[in-house]
Amino acid sequence: MSDWGVDRGVRVLKGVRHFRHRIRRKMDIMFDAYLNSEGDFPMCDSPVWIFGRSYSVNYDLDELRRSVASCMWVTYRKNFGSVGETSLTSDKGWGCMIRTGQMFMAKALILRHLGIDWHWEPDSRDPSYLKIVSLFADLNSAPFSLHQIAQTGSTLGKPVGTWLGPNTVCQAFKKLLSSGATGLDLTMHIAMDSTLVQSEVKRLCLSHPSINPFASATIPSSSIINTPRIDPKWRPLLLIVPLRLGLSDLNEAYVPGIKAVFEIPQSIGIIGGRPNHALYFIGYAENEVLYLDPHTVQPTVHVGSKLDESEKAADETYHSQKPGRMSFLAMDPSIALCFYCKSEADFDSLCRKLTDRFSVIPLPLFEICERRPQDWTTSDPIFMSSPRSNSSGGRNSPGGFTSIGLPGSSSSNSKTRMGSSSSSTFSGDVDDEEFEILG
Repeated sequence: MSDWGVDRGVRVLKGVRHFRHRIRRKMDIMFDAYLNSEGDFPMCDSPVWIFGRSYSVNYDLDELRRSVASCMWVTYRKNFGSVGETSLTSDKGWGCMIRTGQMFMAKALILRHLGIDWHWEPDSRDPSYLKIVSLFADLNSAPFSLHQIAQTGSTLGKPVGTWLGPNTVCQAFKKLLSSGATGLDLTMHIAMDSTLVQSEVKRLCLSHPSINPFASATIPSSSIINTPRIDPKWRPLLLIVPLRLGLSDLNEAYVPGIKAVFEIPQSIGIIGGRPNHALYFIGYAENEVLYLDPHTVQPTVHVGSKLDESEKAADETYHSQKPGRMSFLAMDPSIALCFYCKSEADFDSLCRKLTDRFSVIPLPLFEICERRPQDWTTSDPIFMSSPRSNSSGGRNSPGGFTSIGLPGSSSSNSKTRMGSSSSSTFSGDVDDEEFEILG
């Protein structure tokens, strides 16, 4: 056999071994996720981090479970009124990412109106809490209902009843907030292109008066929650950073960055999931990420004012004490980081903490800059009237994105962060920017 034939055979053998290694790695990750799907917390000496707070499993287990139970657990529902002009009365199989979006929005509203030290109790009848729950009722009239989000998604090019990716769900929430229909004193910024520009955020949050600008006779008083601001000149901020940390698998080099995010007090979790399974990530323990899973089908309920046992039982369907857990490496690489900043000082603190943490890890999750360079172009798709009008693939439409050209560089920065030494980047279009690997 010639030397060429031997070399070719060696290359083929190496390729087969590499393929077998990748398959074995995927199977190990899937098996690990299955074994750990029973939930609760692993017994470990390392701290468990949830929403920027650390706990000891050995000493704080009850407090841990109480903290998890204080999150709103929003799941699939059935037997609700049809969504828009469709005949859909359940979101099983298509609404899981919407449900994770409702969870991060509920967390932000709880922090805004109830504070960081508030805890849910089965007998709690706090008026602000009950108003927050009502915002997510499975009714066409509820401001953040599945119905409203799904129908808003249809204006962004995603028909009702189809699965929405993390970015589209965030854009739908932003559009609902921007419309003023919710009557909430909260603003939302989506940091596209893996870049957080501080001046743009401050311009957004400092441009609103201290009174609720949306409180008017056209908005039902029951939908408005009036809570004084911590900082009168700063409109409370819900900050979202959509990312893709790999192509088909999460790059392991980004795990330290994800852990760092969970340790920051302004963190309100991550929406994402594992392949074919959207999840709301709330923290981590050692090498496992903790999550709330929307994939439980429950009947549609009415919480109301919790005046009777049926309404009390209805409220309990929105809470779970035990999170699921799985390996970081089982995460789908398409995620959206979520932060809440109650004041300008809080936002400045977030930027400092992220900058400090990202400076000592191998691969930062995203970039933070004071202001956008003049020749650095991007677009926010939320205000485009015809999101699919670009027949060439719609990089400036929801589902598309604009790569940022760095000053003095011939290459471009994209939202897909590969973590390799290669100069190539991944560019998405209207179909793949959503990275709709989840289900």
